[in-house]
Amino acid sequence: MALRFLQSGEIEALKSFLLRKLKTLQPREKTQLTMVCTWLVEIYLNTLNSLKDEGNTDGYRSLQNEFREFLQDPRVGQNLDKPTAYDLIASHGNVEDLTFFASLIEDFERVISHHVQSGEYLQALDLLYHQPNLELYYRFAPTLMQHVPRETVEACIRRPELDPRQLIPAFIRYGPLPLPFIHFHFGLISFTSSLRAVTHTHTHSLSLSRCVFVSLLCAHSRPCIRSRLSCTAPSPPGLSPLAPHCLALTA
Repeated sequence: MALRFLQSGEIEALKSFLLRKLKTLQPREKTQLTMVCTWLVEIYLNTLNSLKDEGNTDGYRSLQNEFREFLQDPRVGQNLDKPTAYDLIASHGNVEDLTFFASLIEDFERVISHHVQSGEYLQALDLLYHQPNLELYYRFAPTLMQHVPRETVEACIRRPELDPRQLIPAFIRYGPLPLPFIHFHFGLISFTSSLRAVTHTHTHSLSLSRCVFVSLLCAHSRPCIRSRLSCTAPSPPGLSPLAPHCLALTA
């Protein structure tokens, strides 16, 4: 029956047949369930591409909603091979549904990467904050500090369970910050205080956290202050040359 619909080009009839088949298959028929789910994903994607090429916006949105409801069906979720489905969606260049599916299967790393690559840094940071994997903070914080530094610091402050030592690279790689970040320095001081609290038993870590904080302040201090603090002592790699003379400020 399925082959007959396929050979005659009756794609809509084939889709209806497979959806009915999906409901009648038994849980023990795992292979057939997986095959039907995968076939339906391919049909949905091909039809979406056709509607998009035709400029049929209303039809596209309607079918896209139907496709997303299909993906959220527990029976589909239990039997669809997720890597295969992800590759299928990606091969069709369907970024919206690719992001939706990645979120659905809680592949937060892929979704955050997509937002970062698209320049959607606040969206990436919002998802980063609301997902449970702390390792993603350590991976994406250096990039986010380059583009949304104030918001990144705020997000770090709100997650006290983060390991401050692993966040240090993010704070020593950033470029010059905009003026609004200077006005946020009290929040940064709070974050530095949390660094002390967590690392008080690690002398080297505490010293490094002080260097990072002082480097942040020195990078944006007035020229007259910098000239009065001209230093001759070597600085830790990546930090302001004024840091060795200013560590007392954070002692």
